[in-house]
Amino acid sequence: TNTKFKQLQPTLSEDYAGMLQAQNTQEGIIEEQITTHGFPEPSEETSYNSISSQSERVSIEYANRCISYLANLETPIIKLSGVGPKSEKSFHKLGLYTLRDLLWHFPRHFVDRSKLCHNIREVPDGDIGTFLVKVNANRARHNTVPCTDEAGNDFAVTFFYGQSRQGRMAASASLEKLCKMSEAPVIVSGKVKHSEKGTGIFNPDHVVSRDEASNVLGVEPVYGLAAGLTKKKLVSAIEEALKVAHDLLSVLPESLPDSVLEELSWPKLADALVLSHKPKEFTEFPMNSPARQRLAFEELCMQQAQLALTRWRLKYLLNDHSSQLSEPDLMYRTWQSSPLVSAAVSALPFELRPSQQECLEELWADAIGRNNGRMLRLLQGDVGSGKTCLGYLLGLGCIESRQGGGRVVAILAPTQLLASQHAQTIGRFADALNNAEPSSTIKNVRIELLTGGVTASKREDLLSKLEEISTDEAVFLVGTHALLTPDVVNRLKNLPGVSTSKGKGLALAVIDEEQRLGVKQREKLAMCAAHSLYMSATPIPRTIALKGSSGLMDFTILDGIGS
Repeated sequence: TNTKFKQLQPTLSEDYAGMLQAQNTQEGIIEEQITTHGFPEPSEETSYNSISSQSERVSIEYANRCISYLANLETPIIKLSGVGPKSEKSFHKLGLYTLRDLLWHFPRHFVDRSKLCHNIREVPDGDIGTFLVKVNANRARHNTVPCTDEAGNDFAVTFFYGQSRQGRMAASASLEKLCKMSEAPVIVSGKVKHSEKGTGIFNPDHVVSRDEASNVLGVEPVYGLAAGLTKKKLVSAIEEALKVAHDLLSVLPESLPDSVLEELSWPKLADALVLSHKPKEFTEFPMNSPARQRLAFEELCMQQAQLALTRWRLKYLLNDHSSQLSEPDLMYRTWQSSPLVSAAVSALPFELRPSQQECLEELWADAIGRNNGRMLRLLQGDVGSGKTCLGYLLGLGCIESRQGGGRVVAILAPTQLLASQHAQTIGRFADALNNAEPSSTIKNVRIELLTGGVTASKREDLLSKLEEISTDEAVFLVGTHALLTPDVVNRLKNLPGVSTSKGKGLALAVIDEEQRLGVKQREKLAMCAAHSLYMSATPIPRTIALKGSSGLMDFTILDGIGS
C-alpha cells in the first residue's frame, strides 16, 4: 500500500498485459480481462485456472481510470490549507510528503476523554481525567487557580511553561482565560497528579466552556511530531486528507470481497482509514481494532500481489536468455534419461547419496524438466554435502538442453582459493566424463578459470574462445569478481547460441557462497543466464526472506555430508 501509484501507473497495464499474454501462451486458459469479484469458488467443475463467463468484469482502461483517481492522493501536502513552505519542511521530517503519507501516519496511541469524571480522587495518579468544574477565580494565586469537581473535591489547576519571559506570558494568559470562564461550569481535561501537597492538574490539555464540550469529549489521537510542527496543524492536515480520501474511495470499487468484510466484521477501506485516526470507542491496543486489521490485511494482500507479478516477470518476462528449442528431443524430463548427465553420474568417483539424487531431481524439474520459465533457486547444504557436484550436473543438463546460449556455465566464487578448488574438482569430474565418451551431442567438457590475476590479453583470448565454441563442446567458466567487470558481463550476456538454440548468454549461473557476495554483484551474473542457482551453507537473512515472505526464490535443502 505504500507503493507510489504514480510509479505503478505507466507500467501496471503493460506488466499485466504481458503477464496475461505469457500465461495464455503457456496454458491458453487465462482470459484478457480482470474480474472485480475474484475467481469463482472451486468445485468439481471449476478451478482457479478458469474464470466464470458470468463473472462481472472490468476493462484495463477502467482499472487505469481508478488508478488515476488514486493518483490524486499523491498531491503534495503544501497544497493543503494552512501548510506553507516552512511548515512543509517540518512535515518532511516525519516522512510526510503527500496526502497518502498523511493517511498512513497513524496515531501512536489514543487518549480517552469520552467520559466526564465526577470525582478527581477516583482517578489514579498519572491518568488522564476530564472534569466539569467550578472555577474559584477570586482565590487565584500566581499561576494557580482552585477548582471544585462535581463531587465537591477541591484541587488546583496550575500553568507553568518555563521561567522565560515567553513562558511566563503564556502561563499568565492561560490563567486569565480560565478565570474569565468562572461564571459557568468549565470542562478541564489533563493528567491528574496526587501528592502530599494535594491533588491537582498541571498544564491541562484542554480548558473549554460547557458549550464546547463536543470539541473535547471523545477519543483523542496522539501522533508523533517534529520540531516546528504542532499537534493542531498535523491533525488539521490529516482531517483534510481524510475528507479527500473518503470522497475518492467512495466512488471506487471495494478492494476486498464483501463476504470477507462481513465475515470478519471489517469496515470498508474509506471507513477503515477514518476509524484508524478517529475511532468511535477507546481501545488500549489500536492495532487490534477491526479498522487497523483490515488495513494491515489489505497491505499484505497488495504486497503478495506485487510479489506475484515480480516473480512472474523474473521467470518469464525479463528472461531474455530463455531457450526456444527447435529440437524438443533435447528436453529430457529426468536426469536419468539424459545421456550426458547419466554418463557424468556414472563417471563420478563416488555414488550420489539418495538426498543428492532427490535434490538433483528437484533442480532438474525446475530448470529443464517442466520448461516452466527461469529457475531462481537456492541450494542450501552443509560444507562437504556435495553442492558443487549438483551444480556441475545441472550445468551439464542446461547445456545439453540448450538453455540460453547453450554452451557455457559460469560459477562465481568469492575468493581465488575457492575458485581454484572448484576448477580442480570440476576438472576431475570432466576428465572422467570425457574419457567415458558419452553418447551425447556434447563430446568434450572443459574448464576455464578467470580471476583477477589473469592478464588483459589472456582474458580477451578466453572470452573470444567462449564466443567461438563448437556445438559439441561445453565450458564451465569458474571465476571470482573478475566475472563481474562490465566488459566481461556484457560479453557473457551476449554469448551467441548454438544452431539449435535461439537463446543467448549463459546456460546457467552458479553463485557459490552467496552470503559473501553483494546483492548487485550476484544479480549482474544472474541476469546473464537462463537460470540461476545460489549455493550456501549459511544463507543471509535477505535470501531467506526472498523464500519465506515473498516466494521470489525457491529453496532446495541438501541433507547429509559426503564421505
